Amino acid sequence: QRLAQKVQVKCLVEVMALCSQEELAGLVQAIGPQQALGNLKVSELKDYCKTFGLKPDGNKVAIIKTLGKFLAKPADASEPAKPKAKAAASKKSEAAKKEKEVVAVASPARTKRPRKGGAEKLSSSSSTDELLALGPRLGAEGLPEILGGMSLAQLKDHCKTLEVKSSGTKAQLADRLKDRIINGPPEKKEETAEVSEKDVEEYLAAVAVVLKNEEEGGLADEEAKEEEAEASEAIKKVNAMEETAKALEEKNIEEAAQAEAAEGKVEEAAAMEESEEAAEAVEEKQVEEAHAMEETVAVTLAMEAEKEAPAVEDEAVEASEAVEEEKAEEAPA
Repeated sequence: QRLAQKVQVKCLVEVMALCSQEELAGLVQAIGPQQALGNLKVSELKDYCKTFGLKPDGNKVAIIKTLGKFLAKPADASEPAKPKAKAAASKKSEAAKKEKEVVAVASPARTKRPRKGGAEKLSSSSSTDELLALGPRLGAEGLPEILGGMSLAQLKDHCKTLEVKSSGTKAQLADRLKDRIINGPPEKKEETAEVSEKDVEEYLAAVAVVLKNEEEGGLADEEAKEEEAEASEAIKKVNAMEETAKALEEKNIEEAAQAEAAEGKVEEAAAMEESEEAAEAVEEKQVEEAHAMEETVAVTLAMEAEKEAPAVEDEAVEASEAVEEEKAEEAPA
């Protein structure tokens, strides 16, 4: 049923694109502007506004209201606007085609709205839209100067945006861009078809089927809601699993950090122990050296004492003899 609705809507849009003002007005008056115009794109609605000489201001809803108000009028009331619409269409048809092509190929991330002003405002940093809008004014003589000031990357970006071959040297890319900007895109063969009364009847029948399907589409809506709920539940489960995995990862990281810190403390303690052992060894060595020096001094003193002992004894004997001689001399004769 959904596939059938999509096919029907696509058929409606294709038929709508071929409707004239009278046929479109008949559809709007028959089924209302929202049903008749709601399946069209904003760009297609704007094209209708330009064709009818209307100003396409606001969002899609506002544009549909503007077109609906215009097309809901009787044929006599809307007749005076036809010359203006035809004049606007004849003057702006080429501009509308170029605008469609630019919108179709422009990259949203790189394009900007063209700035108002003359071609002298173009520079090497100009956007693709500005080159398309103002480049033709410079012509084949002035445009190469602007393109020559761009880098190879900028030229490739413009080529990709305009669907031009982006391989080759800088000069080749600049030459291709110049031809594309001045001469416009390659002409595409457009198939034209006339809208017959049968097509309008088929369109109205298809619209009736779509409306009926919308009325009976409660079951499809419920199925869609159930699918959406299942998808939401699956997303919640995935998010919960991701959060759990993230928590486990953070826990593992924390445990690894704690283990690393503990290992560092162990290494630090081992280093301190080694340092203490080294200090004790140095102290023991110093004590041993002190004992050795004491022993050496004692031996030296002993040896010197041994050397000096005979002399001391001789001096003692001489002193003793001298004393005895003095005593002998002092004794009475």
